[in-house]
Amino acid sequence: MRFVIPGQLPDLNQTIAASKKHWNNYAAEKRRQTHRVAWLVRAARLSPITRPVTIKFDWICKDQRKDKDNVRFAAKYILDGLVLAGVLADDGWNQIDGFEDHFSLDAEHPRIEVELI
Repeated sequence: MRFVIPGQLPDLNQTIAASKKHWNNYAAEKRRQTHRVAWLVRAARLSPITRPVTIKFDWICKDQRKDKDNVRFAAKYILDGLVLAGVLADDGWNQIDGFEDHFSLDAEHPRIEVELI
């Protein structure tokens, strides 16, 4: 099962900077991004999964300005969105076997392609 998130999600550095400006910024941004991902998951009509999965992330960035570990931080929003949409019961050890990350560039159409295996 696959779905695509157009554009980019906030990275770790952006999240930390926003958190330092006001105590509620992180919670508001996490809620906003989690709901965005959940909406995209529902639109993709993914079925609930009861077995542990490996999640493959294809991080297709517009440029190389961000470190890969900062980009990958957005996995938190994606996992929480999958739970909110009801595809995963939780994002713990019993539901997730592991992760696979791949990085590439597309200046015109940055996106995140997510596959549940």
